[in-house]
Formats: sequence, structure tokens, C-alpha cells
Amino acid sequence: MAAKPLKIFLSTLFFSIICFSAYGDATFLSDLTLGDSYADYSIIASTEEQGINQTEFLEFMLSDENDLGSKIALLSALSAYFEWKSDGDEEYFTTYGRAFEAKVLQKYKANSIRQANVPPAYLLLYYLIQDFDTTSPDLENYLVVAQKMPRSLSAQAMVLFSQAYYRIYNDGRTVEDQQSLRTDYYNSFKANYRLYEPDMRLQAAQSILDWAGEAFQCFSITDWENLPCYCNCSTEDYLSACLAFATDSLTAMVKNAEMYPKEHSSDEDMDRFREAIADYLSKEKDFINSLNISDLNKNALRYLAANQTLQFTSGFSGFMAMGSAMAWYSYVTPYVERFGKEFSLRSECKKIDESTAFSDESPFYKTTCFKNYVKALEKEITSHYNKLGGASNLKLKEAQQAWEKVHYLYVKELGNGWEMYNSYSDKEVLAGRLGLLHYYLDPVAVSDLYVKLLVK
Repeated sequence: MAAKPLKIFLSTLFFSIICFSAYGDATFLSDLTLGDSYADYSIIASTEEQGINQTEFLEFMLSDENDLGSKIALLSALSAYFEWKSDGDEEYFTTYGRAFEAKVLQKYKANSIRQANVPPAYLLLYYLIQDFDTTSPDLENYLVVAQKMPRSLSAQAMVLFSQAYYRIYNDGRTVEDQQSLRTDYYNSFKANYRLYEPDMRLQAAQSILDWAGEAFQCFSITDWENLPCYCNCSTEDYLSACLAFATDSLTAMVKNAEMYPKEHSSDEDMDRFREAIADYLSKEKDFINSLNISDLNKNALRYLAANQTLQFTSGFSGFMAMGSAMAWYSYVTPYVERFGKEFSLRSECKKIDESTAFSDESPFYKTTCFKNYVKALEKEITSHYNKLGGASNLKLKEAQQAWEKVHYLYVKELGNGWEMYNSYSDKEVLAGRLGLLHYYLDPVAVSDLYVKLLVK
């Protein structure tokens, strides 16, 4: 069955190898930063820096002179103070919350803050206090308050913020969840927020709208687990189509990437390198397509090949590319472990502190262990290549020769004699090639990497 067209909710398909998030690690209440919208409220800025005593806090929160938005901003500032300041005690926030609830009950002679005679604005503030120090806000609470305050800008803004925040921090970056956030919450708020009762400054509401809009940005397409954000992965056909799309995107990224080590290479060398990479990816694709495996596994292998190529040809600098072992090892580890005694050198190398890699006295790349490990990688590549048919497999031979050219250019020529760079690059490129060849011998094993996407 052919896969249906993909629905891609992106403004651009091309991302840096390292994707930056617009979000920090703040918890729900602390991430609700409205301080800039209430910059003229000195109490809000000072609370985030220095805290606030309980009396002043209660006076501000219970005063009818302060709009609901400023009270939300003060709660966020207080949460940030207790969360980030070393001299802050989180227990104080809980104490402030209980004191606030007690004052509201006293003011309205109520037994519960949910009682009908208590203004729902206080219930909204109470729910925000309850969601202190969490990354999983109670979404239903904000929906309930919004129903009680259908014209309140603050209440509607908190619904949007809580829905966007929950998706961002709780594995909600899927096409389906993004579509729900956009159609059920974001679009409605964007169209109507200027029409609601302004119990929050429009600047504050706009900042929440902008923040929520960032939820539609996907994290790096180089990570398998981010694919559901780009396209529907709910069935094998959809996932196969998504992997094909991702591979095409990665291939385009490789062709347009700034290659490294640019500091030690001429423009002519780089152009030659780009041509070699394009030729390699084309021949690697032809070989993968010749394998007697499912379209899903073919697309998965093509994705892996393009991804690896992007990993070792891109980076912030040649120095960063040289130390890219972490990125490569995430691919290599699952199958290197299966080699057992054939890779006993790994345990020997582990005894050496790789932090000395850049030391002039005893660099790791000059050790016997390192050199033997590189030789072992080369030996295993040859063994895997022969098991796949070697030179008698024409498409494999062409792909291997194209890869060897890329390897030679990257490791031997582009470093321009920089021995340390060349040595580490050699290890990383060899390890990646070995991993790919291992998957070619056992293509079904690649499903271990993507099958979890189907059960989300």
C-alpha cells in the first residue's frame, strides 16, 4: 500500500546539525515570564531577584488595583526566585500559597476556593500556585477556569500556555498534537485575544502567543525520535514515507552544509569534497535499493547513511568535528557490543583517559591502543564488505569505492597535515562505515531503531 502524502507543519525543512530550543529548563510556572510586560512594576523584578515577604505578597495578590496579569507575573517571578536562587527555600512558596488560599477563604467567608461565591480569578491563581515546581501542569484546571471566565484574556492565555507547555515538555511534538494545538487553541487565541476583557496587558498576551508559536518548531531531524514531529509515523507505510522525506532533507542539508575542516582546506578542496559526497550518497542509495528487503528498511538504511554523512561533514568548527565521537558512537554502540572478543580492544582503550586527547605530552591518538583500534575497525570493514559480496557485488563495490574516496579526502587531504585532526576523524569515519555495513548484513536489526516510533 502506498503511503499517503505527508502533512508537514514546518516553515523550513533545513536545520543546523545542532538544533537550538527556544525553551530553557524552567518548570511550568517559572517559564511563564511576563516580567518585561510589567517592567514598570518594580515589585515583580525585585521579587525574581530578591524574593518578597509574605505580607507584601498577599497585599499585592488580593488588591483590586492590580490586574490579573500582573498577579500571574508576580507568581512566575516568585517561582523563578525559589527555583533558581541558591538562597531560596521552595517550602516558602508552598507556605505563601497556603496563606493566599486562607486569605481568599476568609475574605469571601468560604469553605473552599472552588465555592461559587469566590471569584474564578482567585481559582486561576490558586491553580497556578498548585502547579509550582512541575513540568506537567493540570490542563483540565485551566480549561475549567476558562469556562468560568470566557471573556477573560488571562484565563484564555493560561489555557494556551498550559497546552503548549505540556506538549513541549511531555513528548507532545507529533504532527497530530501540533495540529490539535494549532486548531483547538493557538488559532482561536490569536484571532480573538484583542477582543477579550483586558485583565492582562496585551503585550503579555502577545508574548504568550509568541512563546506558544515556538511549539510548532521541531527538534533536529537528525534524531530518529524527532521524526513524528515532521510527519505521521503511526503506521509502517507512513513511517517509511517519513524516513524517505527525512533522508531527502538530510541529503539536501549535506549538499548545502558548510564542510569542515574549512580552516585547513582550500575552496577547491571543499568543492571536490562536496562532489565526492554527492556521488557517494547516490551510489549508496543505489546499493540499498538493490537489497532484497522491505521499503521501510531501505528507507531506514538510507536515512542512517545520509545522517552519518551529515554528522561527520558538518560542525561548528574543525575542532568540534574532530571530537564528534559522541555523535558517531550513538550509532556504533548497539552493534559493536555484538562483536564480543573481536573488539576486546575497546576495554583496553577504556583504561586510557581520553581527556588527554589534546595533550602535547601524551595524546591519546598516538597510543598503541588507539592505533590498534583503528586497524581493527579497518579489518572488520573488510570482513563485512566481503560477507556482503565484496567486489562481485557491483553496486556495493561502487558504493564502497565512493565512500573510500570521501574517507580519503576527509581524513588524508582536508586536514592538510594536521595529524591530530586526521587521526580522530579516521576513527569516527571508520566506525560509522562499519556500523552501516553491519546493518546491511542484518537489515532487520535497523528496526530496533525505529520500531518505538510506531508504538508512541
